[in-house]
Amino acid sequence: MEIRQMIQDVARAKNDLAGLVLDGVTPQRLKRCTSAAADLETAVSEILGTAWIPQTSSEISAAIYCVNGNLRCLRSEIDDALDVNQSPNIFERAQPDELFRVWAAMAFGRLLEFQLEALMAVRDDDRLAERSRDLPVERALGRCLVHAADVDPAGRDAVGDHVVPGLVVGVHAHRPQDQDGQRYGDDDEGTLAHR
Repeated sequence: MEIRQMIQDVARAKNDLAGLVLDGVTPQRLKRCTSAAADLETAVSEILGTAWIPQTSSEISAAIYCVNGNLRCLRSEIDDALDVNQSPNIFERAQPDELFRVWAAMAFGRLLEFQLEALMAVRDDDRLAERSRDLPVERALGRCLVHAADVDPAGRDAVGDHVVPGLVVGVHAHRPQDQDGQRYGDDDEGTLAHR
């Protein structure tokens, strides 16, 4: 979800809310819709205007757990509201305020998905930072800094191969789709061309 979509959802909620007033929705039912629209606007403004992403790894993990739980609960509520096996179901009742509240719940779901994606990205970046802090320790423990590249020599012996950093995560040249290229003259490509 992009920022533009969040703002569009708030604008649509306000517009639809004005339409509900014109449709003659009862004050009590309208109050629930007004509350949902206000909550949506508050959630968007907090996401866009506050520093809501935790700073420590344990807080990030806890936030991911909570957002996942909220998302599961919300999806379950939406599924229950849209259950066509109920009689009469939401579509048969055709109450505009009910449809509005389900749409608002879906908008909240998009916000939760946005938060989850942001938290996961921060967690992954945090793990990458932890990994880069660990690398000097691994080097000090005697890990080799360079090794011969894991490529087939191009008609020469392996001594002539390029040397690459020893901390390469992996070379995937042993997959079947990579082996096909060797039959078509791709066996003389350089080390950098390998994935």
